[in-house]
Amino acid sequence: MWSRRGGAAHTRKLITIGTPHRGAVAALQQLVNGVEKSVGPLRLDLSRLARSLPSVHQLLPQYACLETGTGLTPISAVALPNVNSALVADAVAFHAALDATPEGGAAAVAFAYDLHPIVGTRQPTPTTARLVGERIETSDAIEGVREGGDGTVPRLAAAPKALSPDDPRLRYAPDQHLGLHSHQAVLDELEGVLTARPVIHRGLAGPEIGVRTEPLLLLGEPLVVWADVAASKPLGLMAELLDEGGRVVERRKLRVEGTGQSCVFQPPRAGAWQVRVGAAGGSAGAMTTPVSTFSLVCPLEEGP
Repeated sequence: MWSRRGGAAHTRKLITIGTPHRGAVAALQQLVNGVEKSVGPLRLDLSRLARSLPSVHQLLPQYACLETGTGLTPISAVALPNVNSALVADAVAFHAALDATPEGGAAAVAFAYDLHPIVGTRQPTPTTARLVGERIETSDAIEGVREGGDGTVPRLAAAPKALSPDDPRLRYAPDQHLGLHSHQAVLDELEGVLTARPVIHRGLAGPEIGVRTEPLLLLGEPLVVWADVAASKPLGLMAELLDEGGRVVERRKLRVEGTGQSCVFQPPRAGAWQVRVGAAGGSAGAMTTPVSTFSLVCPLEEGP
């Protein structure tokens, strides 16, 4: 329970690979049915040892996984044959204590450290169970759906409780539980997580430019553009004349004059225009100002 001992305060990233955050039906099956291992001609019965270990009970499913006549039921609500009920209660309390810590809640996922759960998929995986006499029979389906998993840990149990099952932080690899650690997709994910840096590379900010033009021009009047630049040395500026459709019609390079820079466009035709001024070779810091050109028509005076 590293999170309850201050471990979260020293953690930036937590990566889990096929971790049974919500337990596994395989542990339930072994505790009820027993654990036997064969080594050549030797046959070892490890059931008594497994049933004495609190850690094995802490792997029991922490979701409603037992099929009954009334639907799915948590294992804590049923008397399980061959299983120590006190150790089951201890396991439930263990998980409840984890959920009650600040590190175990949703706030920790957002603020304390980054969670990177990797989930095994596409393998037939015991997900629910039912009692048949004194034994457990498992099923790969839950409420009629085969969600799969890594063969040992169901897909739904490999997601931390603080995350929604469809959270985009969940990553998936189609492999068995013991093969996840060497699966290439998992290795690629680990490399990406471990080498990522909280660095944002930004381009240089463009110069601060102030643009002045006459907002209204008479037809036939040239368009003069003035620019002021907040920079320690003069910068090469380019002015562009844009038509109503935003197309560049003409370009002029500004020349330094006194404390600013200026250029002159030939008289534009009647219409609405825009002048855009920015550093030559880039649009960073560019400023745009509107200009309108119109013709002034005076009515002829009639004689007496």
